[in-house]
Amino acid sequence: MDLAAIAATRNAISEAPAPKRAPDPMEDAARQFEALLVAQILKSAIPSDSSFLGEQDDQAGDHAIQFAMEELGRAIALGGGLGLTQLILQGLRPPDGERTPATTTARTDRESP
Repeated sequence: MDLAAIAATRNAISEAPAPKRAPDPMEDAARQFEALLVAQILKSAIPSDSSFLGEQDDQAGDHAIQFAMEELGRAIALGGGLGLTQLILQGLRPPDGERTPATTTARTDRESP
Protein backbone atom coordinates (compact mmCIF):
# COMPACT_ATOMS: atom_id res chain seq x y z
CA MET A 1 0.00 0.00 0.00
CA ASP A 2 1.44 3.38 -0.90
CA LEU A 3 0.83 6.90 0.32
CA ALA A 4 -1.28 7.73 -2.74
CA ALA A 5 -3.74 4.96 -1.82
CA ILE A 6 -3.96 6.24 1.75
CA ALA A 7 -4.54 9.78 0.54
CA ALA A 8 -7.20 8.63 -1.92
CA THR A 9 -9.01 6.74 0.84
CA ARG A 10 -8.84 9.73 3.14
CA ASN A 11 -10.16 12.04 0.41
CA ALA A 12 -13.02 9.67 -0.40
CA ILE A 13 -14.08 9.67 3.24
CA SER A 14 -13.84 13.45 3.62
CA GLU A 15 -15.83 14.01 0.41
CA ALA A 16 -18.71 11.78 1.52
CA PRO A 17 -22.01 13.67 1.49
CA ALA A 18 -23.14 15.06 4.80
CA PRO A 19 -26.10 13.31 6.41
CA LYS A 20 -29.40 15.14 5.99
CA ARG A 21 -30.96 13.92 9.21
CA ALA A 22 -29.81 13.71 12.79
CA PRO A 23 -27.62 10.64 13.16
CA ASP A 24 -29.13 7.72 15.04
CA PRO A 25 -26.72 6.75 17.84
CA MET A 26 -27.60 3.06 17.50
CA GLU A 27 -26.98 3.15 13.74
CA ASP A 28 -23.73 5.02 14.25
CA ALA A 29 -22.53 2.43 16.79
CA ALA A 30 -23.49 -0.45 14.45
CA ARG A 31 -21.66 1.22 11.56
CA GLN A 32 -18.56 1.79 13.71
CA PHE A 33 -18.62 -1.87 14.73
CA GLU A 34 -18.86 -2.95 11.09
CA ALA A 35 -15.98 -0.63 10.19
CA LEU A 36 -13.87 -2.15 12.96
CA LEU A 37 -14.67 -5.67 11.82
CA VAL A 38 -13.88 -4.88 8.17
CA ALA A 39 -10.59 -3.25 9.22
CA GLN A 40 -9.63 -6.38 11.17
CA ILE A 41 -10.42 -8.56 8.16
CA LEU A 42 -8.28 -6.34 5.94
CA LYS A 43 -5.41 -6.39 8.45
CA SER A 44 -5.48 -10.17 8.57
CA ALA A 45 -5.05 -10.25 4.78
CA ILE A 46 -1.67 -8.52 5.01
CA PRO A 47 1.28 -10.88 5.49
CA SER A 48 2.80 -10.47 8.94
CA ASP A 49 6.33 -10.20 7.55
CA SER A 50 5.47 -7.37 5.17
CA SER A 51 6.39 -3.80 5.90
CA PHE A 52 5.18 -0.43 4.70
CA LEU A 53 8.49 0.62 3.15
CA GLY A 54 9.99 -2.82 2.59
CA GLU A 55 12.03 -2.83 5.80
CA GLN A 56 11.58 -5.26 8.65
CA ASP A 57 10.67 -3.97 12.13
CA ASP A 58 9.30 -0.69 10.85
CA GLN A 59 7.00 0.66 13.59
CA ALA A 60 6.07 3.77 11.64
CA GLY A 61 5.11 1.62 8.67
CA ASP A 62 3.08 -0.71 10.89
CA HIS A 63 1.17 2.28 12.24
CA ALA A 64 0.62 3.63 8.73
CA ILE A 65 -0.79 0.29 7.58
CA GLN A 66 -3.01 0.08 10.67
CA PHE A 67 -4.30 3.61 10.07
CA ALA A 68 -4.92 2.88 6.39
CA MET A 69 -6.86 -0.31 7.17
CA GLU A 70 -9.01 1.51 9.74
CA GLU A 71 -9.80 4.30 7.28
CA LEU A 72 -10.53 1.82 4.50
CA GLY A 73 -12.79 -0.12 6.86
CA ARG A 74 -14.65 3.11 7.70
CA ALA A 75 -15.04 3.98 4.03
CA ILE A 76 -16.35 0.50 3.20
CA ALA A 77 -18.84 0.61 6.09
CA LEU A 78 -20.06 4.07 5.05
CA GLY A 79 -20.66 2.74 1.55
CA GLY A 80 -22.85 -0.09 2.79
CA GLY A 81 -20.08 -2.47 3.75
CA LEU A 82 -20.95 -6.10 4.22
CA GLY A 83 -24.51 -5.33 5.30
CA LEU A 84 -23.71 -5.97 8.95
CA THR A 85 -24.96 -2.57 10.10
CA GLN A 86 -28.51 -3.39 9.01
CA LEU A 87 -28.33 -6.89 10.50
CA ILE A 88 -27.14 -5.48 13.83
CA LEU A 89 -29.91 -2.87 13.82
CA GLN A 90 -32.54 -5.52 13.06
CA GLY A 91 -31.32 -7.50 16.04
CA LEU A 92 -31.29 -4.51 18.38
CA ARG A 93 -34.56 -2.87 17.42
CA PRO A 94 -37.87 -4.47 18.37
CA PRO A 95 -40.33 -5.33 15.60
CA ASP A 96 -43.04 -2.74 14.96
CA GLY A 97 -45.79 -2.73 17.55
CA GLU A 98 -43.78 -4.38 20.31
CA ARG A 99 -43.05 -2.54 23.48
CA THR A 100 -39.48 -1.58 24.21
CA PRO A 101 -37.93 -2.06 27.67
CA ALA A 102 -38.15 1.69 28.20
CA THR A 103 -41.95 1.59 27.83
CA THR A 104 -42.58 -1.50 29.95
CA THR A 105 -42.85 -1.36 33.69
CA ALA A 106 -40.25 -3.13 35.73
CA ARG A 107 -41.37 -5.99 37.92
CA THR A 108 -40.56 -5.86 41.57
CA ASP A 109 -39.66 -8.75 43.83
CA ARG A 110 -43.10 -8.52 45.47
CA GLU A 111 -44.93 -9.30 42.24
CA SER A 112 -45.58 -12.90 41.45
CA PRO A 113 -45.34 -14.29 37.91
